[in-house]
Amino acid sequence: MALILYSEANKTTANAYIDQTYMTSYLADRVPSTATVAYASAVTAGTADAYIMLATQRIDFNDYLGDRADVTQLLKFPRSNIYIDDYYIDDATIPSAIEKATAEMVLFLLENPIDTVNTKANIKSKKIDVIETVYKDNQVSSAANVSLNAIINGLLQPFMAYGTKVYKG
Repeated sequence: MALILYSEANKTTANAYIDQTYMTSYLADRVPSTATVAYASAVTAGTADAYIMLATQRIDFNDYLGDRADVTQLLKFPRSNIYIDDYYIDDATIPSAIEKATAEMVLFLLENPIDTVNTKANIKSKKIDVIETVYKDNQVSSAANVSLNAIINGLLQPFMAYGTKVYKG
């Protein structure tokens, strides 16, 4: 499936909040990391759009304040009737925080393959007395993702219905 960036003209078929142009710009000021290198590899391999669409789907798993701006749109944003800190959020565009959260989710997914995101499934053994958790080989512990989860949560938190936490890795 091809990536279709949200716009007023294609709101009924859009499947992404950002595109490769946005990701390239977003990464331009970042210090190179395993995630940025992985994104460059995904672009070369032709899978970058798939990661962007998956990240958009992950962002759309959440419940948000307000209402969809148009009942025919596929994505959860843009939304109407949202006020954050007494400011009305434009219901004709995707908020920049949602775009940034989507970009961060792309990086998270690149660093954490789908089968390693659920850390409960990655636990090899636990020891109760003098607490110890041993993860399976080549798996990622949830502690390694705390700062990224904080970034994603921080970006999405103001838009969340009931102020709930949004992403658990």
